[in-house]
Amino acid sequence: MSMEHIYFLSTKVTEIWKELSLEQVRLELADKDSAMEIIRDLVKLNEDAQVKVAVLMYFWWNERCRRKKGEPRKNAQTIAHSVRTYAEEIKKQTMTQPNIKGAGQQCWKRPPENMLKLNCDGAYHATTKSGGWGFVIRDDDGAVVKAGCGKIEHAQDVFQVELIACFQAVKYAMEIGVTNIIIESDSLMVKQAATSDAYRLSAFGGLIWELKDLLAMYFSNVVVYHTPRVCNKVAHELAAMGSSLDLGVDLIMDEIPACMFTLVANDLAPCHE
Repeated sequence: MSMEHIYFLSTKVTEIWKELSLEQVRLELADKDSAMEIIRDLVKLNEDAQVKVAVLMYFWWNERCRRKKGEPRKNAQTIAHSVRTYAEEIKKQTMTQPNIKGAGQQCWKRPPENMLKLNCDGAYHATTKSGGWGFVIRDDDGAVVKAGCGKIEHAQDVFQVELIACFQAVKYAMEIGVTNIIIESDSLMVKQAATSDAYRLSAFGGLIWELKDLLAMYFSNVVVYHTPRVCNKVAHELAAMGSSLDLGVDLIMDEIPACMFTLVANDLAPCHE
C-alpha cells in the first residue's frame, strides 16, 4: 500500500484530516508525486498546520500498528482530539524561552489593584498515565495568598491535567472570597476552553462545564490569559511537586514552599522591556 493511500486517501484517515480542518492541506499533499515534494510543501505551511500534520501522521501510524495487533479501533474524533492535545503541548514547549530579538523580556507581572492572579499548570507523564496539578494565587503586591498541588492518577492526556489545575486554582480562589481574578495558564487549550465553546463536546466537557459554572457563579470579573511557561514557573514547579505526592494527599498552603522562594522572588524582580 502506498504512502499516499495510508496517510492521505484512506477513508478513515480522511475523516481525521477533516476533523482537524486540514482537508485542503490533505488534498494538496495527496496530489504530490514523491515524499520530497510532500516535505517541500509541509515546510511552507504555517507553524500550527505543520505541527498538527506531523502529529497526525505519527498518531495514524500508531493506530495502524494497534489495529494489526488486534486492539480496538479509535474513532476519528478521538484521534483528532489526541492530535490537538499533543500539538498544543509541542507548541507550548517551544515557548519556554523568551524571544530575545525585538520582543523584550517576558516575565510574570503583578495583577492590577484589587485583583488576584491565578497561575496554574499541569504535569503529565505519558508512561504512567499520571501527573500532577499546581497553582499559586498572588495579590497586586505579588505576595502569595494561597498555593496548592496534588497528584492525578489515570490521566488521559495533557489537556486533562491542565484543566484540573485550572479548576483547582479557581476552586480555592472562590474560598478566599475575592470576585476579581486573572487566570494565567501556559496551555492555550485551557484558555480557549474557559472562554469559548471550543471543547464543550470533548471527553472533558463535564469538567469544563464545572469550571465555567464556578467562574460564572462566584466571580464578577474574570480575565483568562495564555502565558508562556517562562512566566509560569512557580505553578510549573508546584505541578511537578504534586506529581510526586501520594494520591489524595493534596498540599494547600497560605505561603509558597521554601524551595520555591527564589522563583517567587525572580517574578517580583523588575522586568525591563
